[in-house]
Amino acid sequence: MTVTDVQLDQARRVAVEAARRGRPIETCPYNANGTPDQRRLALAFVREYLDHVGDDVEYDADE
Repeated sequence: MTVTDVQLDQARRVAVEAARRGRPIETCPYNANGTPDQRRLALAFVREYLDHVGDDVEYDADE
C-alpha cells in the first residue's frame, strides 16, 4: 500500500490538534518502527507537531 496525500494530510491535522491541545508527542498514532507507510505517516506527524509546538518542546539530545 502506498501512503496517499489524504492520509498525509490527516496525519498532519492530527499533529496540529495534538500540539494545540498540549498533548505529548508520544500521542502519535503511527508506528515509527512499523511498515514503511507507518514510518512515513509518523514522520509527517512529528514534523508537523514540532512546527506547531515551537520552542516549548524539551528534549535531551544526548539520549
